[in-house]
Amino acid sequence: MKRIALLLAIVTLLPPARLFALSTGPQNCVPTPVSLGVISKFHAHLARDAHLGWVRIDFRWREINPSPNFWDFAAMDNVVNAARSRGLNILGILSTAPQWAGGGPHGNTPPANTSYWQEFVRRVAQRYDGDVVAYEVWNEPNLQNQGEGIGWDRPISQSPRYVDYLRIAAQQIRAQAPGTLVVGPVVSSEPDSRTSQILRQIESTGSSQYLDVLSFHANGNNRSVSQITSWINGHLSKIVADNPTNRYKPIWITEMGWDSGSIGEAAQRSRTEQIVRSMRGDPGFAPFGGFPICGGWSEWNITHAFLFTILDGQGETAGIYRANETPKQIVTSYLTSKPFPAVDRDPSQNVPFGVSCPSRTCTFSSTPGVILPSLWDFGDGTGTTTSGHQVSHTFPRAGWFFVKHIQATGGSIQLVDVP
Repeated sequence: MKRIALLLAIVTLLPPARLFALSTGPQNCVPTPVSLGVISKFHAHLARDAHLGWVRIDFRWREINPSPNFWDFAAMDNVVNAARSRGLNILGILSTAPQWAGGGPHGNTPPANTSYWQEFVRRVAQRYDGDVVAYEVWNEPNLQNQGEGIGWDRPISQSPRYVDYLRIAAQQIRAQAPGTLVVGPVVSSEPDSRTSQILRQIESTGSSQYLDVLSFHANGNNRSVSQITSWINGHLSKIVADNPTNRYKPIWITEMGWDSGSIGEAAQRSRTEQIVRSMRGDPGFAPFGGFPICGGWSEWNITHAFLFTILDGQGETAGIYRANETPKQIVTSYLTSKPFPAVDRDPSQNVPFGVSCPSRTCTFSSTPGVILPSLWDFGDGTGTTTSGHQVSHTFPRAGWFFVKHIQATGGSIQLVDVP
């Protein structure tokens, strides 16, 4: 009880303005609920049946812009409409350059003429403004000589660099679809020296400002949980060492999963759940059930995880559905146990909050009857404390904001759409 009283005393002394935005540090670490999604350009109905609220969709440059000055959005319109009609949020990944622009046979050579890239991003962002929540920039740029649409087939230091593509994409997305999140650097599961090079370039060129969310992959395939844990720790360590400016931004793991053909469907389900629970800071809670102890992954805002992939096929067994569209155990005994949209949270530690945003002034409601002080971080650089049930806040612009709520009984973070 003495510890609770001390924490509450500290809470009441915190200043009301710029309280502790998500970029300020581990004093606001709480067990963070993890929103679950899946990689799926098609089969939106299966994602919705699995209670998943997010889909990651490839926006392949070479398919949309197959020849100079020719643009074909018909197929992408159908994909986007299918997802949105089922209430799914979309993370789009912008990659795979056309061969005519210099993208090479696999689309993983970034064209030297960046005006081609600028026009592609401009058209996509403008067309899907309001339909796509976030865009990832490129796909696994730390790799080379990979398959279709994977990697950055030139030296990291050679111009135009990944940071140049990131800057151009962010500028176009923010101009054409204000409030849409920019996500990167989308590096592969195993951190390497090129991962460090990319992060250092983001830091040294002042390009941290162009990222709203950091992302990397954590594909298990047939590897152990401890191996994937070590890779995730490696990514987090590289962020601290090479891109500290972005240390406290939200993190999305935009590919993760295991091959059920190698480890079995039961292990696919259990390993996925174990990693996701670790992401949300399951270990390290305070023993009295109050504020969490900062440590391990609870110090990071890992808020989203995208499963790889929706459906088995052509030798692929990492799907959450079999090739005949019947669900695996990961769906039947894990995902569908959660209400739509699926979020992995600890109900005893995380305190969800209600949101009403009829305009840029939003009302947030904490658990009724709670008299302990609440700390609110609105994700726009401001925050406040209140001992009441509700708090209102006017945001500076429309868009998506990571709003965090902390009480002595726990905390929660949500991605809020401000109209």
